[in-house]
Amino acid sequence: MKQFSARPKNELCRFDGEKLDSKSVRSQCAEDYFYSSTDPVFFEKMENAYGRIVKTLNRSVLSQKPQARPRDFLLGSKNKKDDLVLILMMCDLHCRNPAYTNLIGRDNVDSYQALVHCLRKLLTNDCHFLTDEELFHHFVNFWQVKLLHLSSDLELITSDNPALWFTLDQTENMQRLQFMILPITSDCCAVGWNRRLVQVAGHELTRDDAIRLNCNQIQHCTNFVYSRSRPSSDEIAALRIAWKRRERPCGQVTANYCDFNLLQIIVNSGFSFLSRLP
Repeated sequence: MKQFSARPKNELCRFDGEKLDSKSVRSQCAEDYFYSSTDPVFFEKMENAYGRIVKTLNRSVLSQKPQARPRDFLLGSKNKKDDLVLILMMCDLHCRNPAYTNLIGRDNVDSYQALVHCLRKLLTNDCHFLTDEELFHHFVNFWQVKLLHLSSDLELITSDNPALWFTLDQTENMQRLQFMILPITSDCCAVGWNRRLVQVAGHELTRDDAIRLNCNQIQHCTNFVYSRSRPSSDEIAALRIAWKRRERPCGQVTANYCDFNLLQIIVNSGFSFLSRLP
């Protein structure tokens, strides 16, 4: 959240569909004892690794001139560890979010663990549960991740449910995760994709890409979206229209099955950087 805040107060512009106000980073997307039966350091390793990557990006890639900054993070390269952290963070943030209705009847940590369990089956699309070793090899062998930078004067927004999962499938009875997007800063996002199913080209987000991605954040959020700068009156009006049109995430999780919150798009009307493989 710090990457979407205004210095030096680390405050975010928060929008809930009606009201726009300022909130501190520390006060948002957090709740004491949310995972009440979980050790406090349960998520610390992943979050620290992600924080290290973001700090590195801010010092190197993001601080360079736009024409010098494009850089791929490719699984299997010398950045393999960072690649995996970005991919896993997109998975983890999605599964940790309370957007899913917990039908297990126990603590939130049980809902999270059930989502992670079902994700391991979703990735293979054949109900095969991936072990830790198989999951590692799956991502190394079949997934790729890169950073895309915004080439327009717009800003990317984020939300209280920022890790977006997408499918290009048009059938309601099929769930297949094909690519993921996570805003990193107000002008940069990470996209991870299954290179057996789709292809991501280039290093830039167009203005239309940014508008679509921001609308996806509105559609996917649980309660709030956040921006670094205060939107103009015209932008606030557009946010309200998009909010009224949104369908709130309605995923559910049981002990053995999850109805995932996959955003469905059609390639020809989707992102400019995306294409489906034959």
